[in-house]
Amino acid sequence: MSPHAPPTCLTGARIVGPGGARRTELRLEGGRVAGDAAHRTGDLVVPLDGHLLLPGLLNAHEHLGLNAFPEADAGGPRASAYEWIDALQPLLAAGSFRDVKRVDEAVRARHGALKNLLSGVTTVAHHDPWLAEMGDPSFPVRVVRPYGWCHSLRLAGRYGPTVEEALAATPPGARFFVHLAEGTDAEAAGELFRLDRLGGLGPATVLVHGVGLGEAGVARTIERGAAVAWCPASNLRVLGATLDPRPLLAARRLALGSDSRLSGASDLLAELGVARENAGLAPEELLRLVTTDAAAVLGRPDAGRLSAGAHADLVVVRDEGGDPTEALTDLPRARLRAVVLGGVPRVADADLLPWLEAAGVPVRHVLLDGAPKVVDARLFTEEASALEPGLSSAAE
Repeated sequence: MSPHAPPTCLTGARIVGPGGARRTELRLEGGRVAGDAAHRTGDLVVPLDGHLLLPGLLNAHEHLGLNAFPEADAGGPRASAYEWIDALQPLLAAGSFRDVKRVDEAVRARHGALKNLLSGVTTVAHHDPWLAEMGDPSFPVRVVRPYGWCHSLRLAGRYGPTVEEALAATPPGARFFVHLAEGTDAEAAGELFRLDRLGGLGPATVLVHGVGLGEAGVARTIERGAAVAWCPASNLRVLGATLDPRPLLAARRLALGSDSRLSGASDLLAELGVARENAGLAPEELLRLVTTDAAAVLGRPDAGRLSAGAHADLVVVRDEGGDPTEALTDLPRARLRAVVLGGVPRVADADLLPWLEAAGVPVRHVLLDGAPKVVDARLFTEEASALEPGLSSAAE
């Protein structure tokens, strides 16, 4: 991450987690949360009366380089993602899809990271090869690393490593990600048990989608200590169906992902709306899926919470009263007041400019979906920003 801000104390706000909210000062130092503590002499004090502070969100499944592509209409619903991918190939070879493919992969990955940051996401699980760009201090989000990955059981080896190669290459203790049971057909229903026979199902395994798991597959997943990254918007577009999240949610083995704009929601905030509408989950449950439960699924104990020792990653929104866990319900990204990464405000409403200036952030003025914002100029390159709909330069 970019250089840290000076020790900072955020005052006057309520701090929100899945269990509710508490009102206290929050001190940030060295890119970490120092805890609930009164400010000290020399601290940068930021008054945030009338606001809520939430942990920076975790996106459990993303293809960072695919977000510049237009929404793909490959027909459907399909019986499996394999059918959808086959139908997609002619589209990728023509028109605007072909033009996007010509954009450097590192630029597209940075664009995907910007998309996530603008929607309050500070940690992303990327399901594709690691790119050197992702380790650059100016990359806009944290990318889960180390990790192992395999595209899917049928496409393994055609795109990326085989299952056996991927498992052998996954570092001890790292998460292993694989698209699995992304369909409603017999092949999807049998994939979990094939993976289990290959020795790929265990506490480090994160199954992406899982629509075809069925009751037996869900039970086996929980029994093995594995988890699922749930992407309902993509599932509904591609397959016309998604899984019942409740058993996995109850076992704390579920997290939410946005996939990419090629098939999924526009961002993780929109994905939360799809999850709410299609599963009837309570606000507290939805918040868990992008904070505490997501951190557990992804093996990130220093994310998803605003307590001592955690990364100083957070989202600032207005306090409208009522249940604070509902703060992100139906909230468009332009209404986020600020997104803080490593203790540094990276995106904020224009009236919060003094905070960025006091933190030593080089500023760029932009419009986000028509709302004036100030952003950390180190993270927003011209090439990547130009790919993001709704983001444009503004007169200072």
